[in-house]
Amino acid sequence: MNTDLAKIDARIDGFAFCPHHPKEAQPEYLKICECRKPAPGMLLTFIKEWQIDPAQSLMIGDNDTDVAAATAANVSGHLFTDGNLKEFLAPLLTR
Repeated sequence: MNTDLAKIDARIDGFAFCPHHPKEAQPEYLKICECRKPAPGMLLTFIKEWQIDPAQSLMIGDNDTDVAAATAANVSGHLFTDGNLKEFLAPLLTR
């Protein structure tokens, strides 16, 4: 992904994922945790590690759990399920 983004002088500074699931996972990952959305654990980790101001941030997600995680981390969450992402983002980035 970052290779493709580099072609337009963009990048993603960090990647994270949660291997845990409360019902469907390998036994060692079968649990409820703070990093799986709608819990805000991953967002809070990035906020701390990257010194991000939640009030100056936004999260775009395609599921209600994405928006719930953003809200729990005091980040403005926005549900995007269809259409033109650039058009969706334009009014959010001009605030």
